[in-house]
Amino acid sequence: MNDIAPPTKPLRPTTPEGERQEREHERKVARVADQLRNRRSTAPLSRQKRVVSHQVPKVNDKKHTDEKVNLLDFDQVIEVDPVRRICIAEPGVPFCELVDKTLPFGL
Repeated sequence: MNDIAPPTKPLRPTTPEGERQEREHERKVARVADQLRNRRSTAPLSRQKRVVSHQVPKVNDKKHTDEKVNLLDFDQVIEVDPVRRICIAEPGVPFCELVDKTLPFGL
């Protein structure tokens, strides 16, 4: 059984580069929040994707009429901290990049 309690506060970077990356992340979050706060449409929302679907488009498919939220730039590793044994990363980081950044530290 795991005796380690989950953190009660969000984990924060501790290096100058990590802090810089976190500020950049906060700017991205503010951009998306502003976009959502100021939207006038009542159309459904979906996340804009980098790749196209390999399915033939269906007539009257609602996913082609929804409004896209652009999260494509949420793809950075903010910090790898081998002392705390954590990696702070945005949700769009490719798994292979996470492996490349964390494996040298045994994470």
